[in-house]
Amino acid sequence: MAESKTPQSPFDGFAQLFGDGTALRSTLNAQADGFWRTQGEILGNLQTLSRAWFERRRAGTEAAMETAQTMCSCGNPADAALAYQRWLAGSMERLTADAVETQAQMIKLSQAWIEGLRGAATAYDAQARASGPAAGPAGDDAASREQPRGPGRRAA
Repeated sequence: MAESKTPQSPFDGFAQLFGDGTALRSTLNAQADGFWRTQGEILGNLQTLSRAWFERRRAGTEAAMETAQTMCSCGNPADAALAYQRWLAGSMERLTADAVETQAQMIKLSQAWIEGLRGAATAYDAQARASGPAAGPAGDDAASREQPRGPGRRAA
């Protein structure tokens, strides 16, 4: 009687290809950890930016309402123009604060993104170093990797 073969799992081939996968799991874990930590940092920075933006918009709305009331109660156009000028100066200050804070947050976002990439690269490098130098075929040197020369091609 013939022995029955147990069906192979589709993942058996991966297990044979990657072995126990400790190095791969370690690298993926470091990349995932860096990615999600960066996402959390980015969300925190965006929350700070949006909270400050809304505070300035609220202050701008209140300033506009007060300015409109002041302008409507002015006895002459010069006083109304002065009230408008004060509101406009405050508005420009709020816009400048928006730009400065947005720039600062963009720098923080860029730094978080770069740190995430650096973490992934470090993890990949550690895995590559742990697996040892890439062993090429015997006699693999710069000369053997040279482009083949055909008609009309000269050696460099």
